[in-house]
Amino acid sequence: MEIAGGYTLTEGDLKNTLHDGGNVGVGFIFMPSPYFPLGLRLEGSYSDFSHTRSALDEESAATGYSLHRGYTALYGGNVDAELDLPMGSRVREYVFGGVGWYRQQVNLRSVTNEQGLICSFYCVPVTFPVYSTVSRTTGPWLKSWNAGIGFEFAMANPASFFIEARYMRITQNQGNAQTVFVPLRVGIRF
Repeated sequence: MEIAGGYTLTEGDLKNTLHDGGNVGVGFIFMPSPYFPLGLRLEGSYSDFSHTRSALDEESAATGYSLHRGYTALYGGNVDAELDLPMGSRVREYVFGGVGWYRQQVNLRSVTNEQGLICSFYCVPVTFPVYSTVSRTTGPWLKSWNAGIGFEFAMANPASFFIEARYMRITQNQGNAQTVFVPLRVGIRF
């Protein structure tokens, strides 16, 4: 079992809409034989990205609301093949790649200033920011593919520390639109 977290870099056209974000994941690796370096990897992950100001301005024009914040959550899983390349007794390099299915949820929030009073011994008029969700949409499950490389460092048996990077591409349903990003992760396997 593995538990990981890290940073996700947005790539291509996605950079105009979303800032880089964070990610977390959990996974399982099945190596059928200690003598054969090929195995199967099953992973689930969740990434969260905030929207750029230009994207919020476009979304404000489309919705008619003054949007303050927007974020996109991306969640799903991968089924990958993994090839281990030992580099020594306590270090190994590995490459992996496969397919996955992901879903995207977009949340848009507005802010309005409301008048109120704060009272103690006397009352003072104040303005409070009030945040509200304008829109929350969840898309369908989309196909993806990924490929990556990582390094694993043995610690106390059976735990190990790893660091990895992968290239992910999610195919959107409209035409040839692609969502491309690069998750960088560190984690523990046991």
